[in-house]
Amino acid sequence: MGDIHALQGDGETVICAMEVSGEVRVTLDLQKGRSDIPTPFIVTPTHYLTTSADPSLDLASVATARKMHGFLMGHSGLDDAQCGMLLSLAGNLRISQVVNPAKGCVMEFPIGLAGERFER
Repeated sequence: MGDIHALQGDGETVICAMEVSGEVRVTLDLQKGRSDIPTPFIVTPTHYLTTSADPSLDLASVATARKMHGFLMGHSGLDDAQCGMLLSLAGNLRISQVVNPAKGCVMEFPIGLAGERFER
Protein backbone atom coordinates (compact mmCIF):
# COMPACT_ATOMS: atom_id res chain seq x y z
CA MET A 1 0.00 0.00 0.00
CA GLY A 2 2.94 2.35 0.47
CA ASP A 3 3.84 4.62 3.33
CA ILE A 4 1.26 6.45 5.42
CA HIS A 5 1.08 10.23 5.19
CA ALA A 6 -0.72 12.46 7.67
CA LEU A 7 -0.43 15.28 5.15
CA GLN A 8 0.87 15.60 1.61
CA GLY A 9 0.21 18.26 -0.97
CA ASP A 10 -0.56 17.28 -4.54
CA GLY A 11 2.74 16.55 -6.19
CA GLU A 12 4.90 15.48 -3.22
CA THR A 13 7.55 17.78 -4.63
CA VAL A 14 10.45 17.69 -2.15
CA ILE A 15 11.21 14.11 -1.15
CA CYS A 16 8.73 13.64 1.68
CA ALA A 17 5.32 14.22 3.13
CA MET A 18 4.39 14.20 6.81
CA GLU A 19 5.14 10.54 7.54
CA VAL A 20 3.30 8.77 10.36
CA SER A 21 2.97 5.27 11.69
CA GLY A 22 -0.40 3.60 11.69
CA GLU A 23 -2.58 0.75 10.57
CA VAL A 24 -4.51 0.60 7.35
CA ARG A 25 -7.53 -1.58 6.69
CA VAL A 26 -8.47 -1.94 3.07
CA THR A 27 -11.23 -3.84 1.35
CA LEU A 28 -10.43 -4.90 -2.18
CA ASP A 29 -12.84 -6.32 -4.71
CA LEU A 30 -11.15 -8.48 -7.32
CA GLN A 31 -12.87 -8.07 -10.68
CA LYS A 32 -11.81 -11.15 -12.66
CA GLY A 33 -12.51 -11.15 -16.35
CA ARG A 34 -13.55 -7.48 -16.50
CA SER A 35 -11.99 -5.53 -19.31
CA ASP A 36 -14.43 -2.61 -18.97
CA ILE A 37 -12.59 -0.99 -16.06
CA PRO A 38 -9.06 0.44 -16.15
CA THR A 39 -6.45 -0.59 -13.62
CA PRO A 40 -5.79 0.60 -11.09
CA PHE A 41 -9.32 1.99 -10.60
CA ILE A 42 -10.49 3.60 -7.38
CA VAL A 43 -14.08 4.24 -6.32
CA THR A 44 -14.79 6.59 -3.41
CA PRO A 45 -18.26 7.59 -2.20
CA THR A 46 -18.12 10.65 -4.49
CA HIS A 47 -15.55 10.03 -7.26
CA TYR A 48 -14.01 7.60 -9.69
CA LEU A 49 -10.22 7.81 -9.93
CA THR A 50 -7.71 6.55 -12.46
CA THR A 51 -3.95 6.67 -11.98
CA SER A 52 -0.79 6.24 -14.01
CA ALA A 53 2.94 6.60 -13.47
CA ASP A 54 5.72 7.11 -15.98
CA PRO A 55 9.17 8.71 -16.01
CA SER A 56 7.56 11.30 -18.33
CA LEU A 57 4.96 13.45 -16.59
CA ASP A 58 3.46 14.16 -20.01
CA LEU A 59 2.96 10.45 -20.70
CA ALA A 60 1.62 9.78 -17.20
CA SER A 61 -0.97 12.56 -17.53
CA VAL A 62 -2.15 11.39 -20.97
CA ALA A 63 -2.38 7.75 -19.82
CA THR A 64 -4.39 8.74 -16.74
CA ALA A 65 -6.83 10.83 -18.77
CA ARG A 66 -7.20 8.10 -21.40
CA LYS A 67 -8.05 5.54 -18.72
CA MET A 68 -10.87 7.75 -17.42
CA HIS A 69 -12.05 8.54 -20.96
CA GLY A 70 -12.22 4.82 -21.73
CA PHE A 71 -14.14 4.17 -18.53
CA LEU A 72 -16.65 6.90 -19.37
CA MET A 73 -17.04 5.55 -22.90
CA GLY A 74 -17.95 2.15 -21.52
CA HIS A 75 -20.22 3.28 -18.70
CA SER A 76 -21.87 6.61 -19.51
CA GLY A 77 -23.67 5.98 -22.79
CA LEU A 78 -21.93 9.01 -24.29
CA ASP A 79 -19.90 8.96 -27.50
CA ASP A 80 -16.17 9.66 -27.85
CA ALA A 81 -16.47 13.43 -28.32
CA GLN A 82 -19.07 13.82 -25.56
CA CYS A 83 -16.88 11.88 -23.10
CA GLY A 84 -13.91 14.06 -24.01
CA MET A 85 -15.88 17.27 -23.49
CA LEU A 86 -17.37 16.06 -20.20
CA LEU A 87 -13.96 14.99 -18.96
CA SER A 88 -12.52 18.38 -19.90
CA LEU A 89 -15.32 20.16 -18.03
CA ALA A 90 -15.61 18.04 -14.90
CA GLY A 91 -12.49 15.87 -14.60
CA ASN A 92 -9.67 16.91 -12.31
CA LEU A 93 -6.21 15.83 -13.45
CA ARG A 94 -3.65 16.17 -10.66
CA ILE A 95 -0.01 15.41 -10.21
CA SER A 96 0.19 12.94 -7.36
CA GLN A 97 3.99 12.85 -7.03
CA VAL A 98 7.16 13.94 -8.78
CA VAL A 99 9.67 12.83 -6.15
CA ASN A 100 10.16 9.32 -7.57
CA PRO A 101 11.64 8.46 -10.98
CA ALA A 102 8.14 7.50 -12.20
CA LYS A 103 5.95 10.61 -11.96
CA GLY A 104 2.36 10.01 -10.90
CA CYS A 105 -0.97 11.45 -12.00
CA VAL A 106 -4.52 10.96 -10.79
CA MET A 107 -7.75 11.82 -12.62
CA GLU A 108 -10.83 12.34 -10.49
CA PHE A 109 -14.34 12.34 -11.93
CA PRO A 110 -17.60 12.93 -9.99
CA ILE A 111 -19.73 9.79 -9.82
CA GLY A 112 -23.03 11.59 -10.41
CA LEU A 113 -21.92 12.91 -13.80
CA ALA A 114 -20.98 9.53 -15.23
CA GLY A 115 -24.52 8.25 -15.58
CA GLU A 116 -25.56 5.36 -13.39
CA ARG A 117 -23.22 4.37 -10.57
CA PHE A 118 -20.65 1.78 -11.56
CA GLU A 119 -21.57 -1.55 -10.02
CA ARG A 120 -18.85 -3.84 -8.74
